[in-house]
Amino acid sequence: MSSTTFIISAERPEYGLSNEARTVRLRNMLESLNVTVRGVRGFYKGASERSFMVVPNEHAAESVRNVVLKLAKEFEQESVLEINKTGHSWLVRPDGTQEFLGKIILVDSVNPEKVTGFTQLGNGTYLALEHEVNGDE
Repeated sequence: MSSTTFIISAERPEYGLSNEARTVRLRNMLESLNVTVRGVRGFYKGASERSFMVVPNEHAAESVRNVVLKLAKEFEQESVLEINKTGHSWLVRPDGTQEFLGKIILVDSVNPEKVTGFTQLGNGTYLALEHEVNGDE
């Protein structure tokens, strides 16, 4: 990762078909921030959701982080994935509390049965926790 990256979704299982409109609304809100926004697919504990990878441009990562956390609260998300430029990652909740996850790496394949979550990028690669992919404890 060349800069801090955030991954956020607007989807909630209980909203069913209205998730489409929520996703479009979140994309529009993110694109208005003058950041790089890339559609990705997130997987966590067996569930799949459309998500966005957000990379700050000329904005400081901290100010973008604050906006992303406000959007997470607005869209009723439990957390946002934050990955720093060295690949270290945290789940950050809208209230600012965070949980360190470990180092995220780019891989060509993922076994969904061996990882708690991963992000599928559009180019056929995946972001996943290094210790889960490599089987480290």
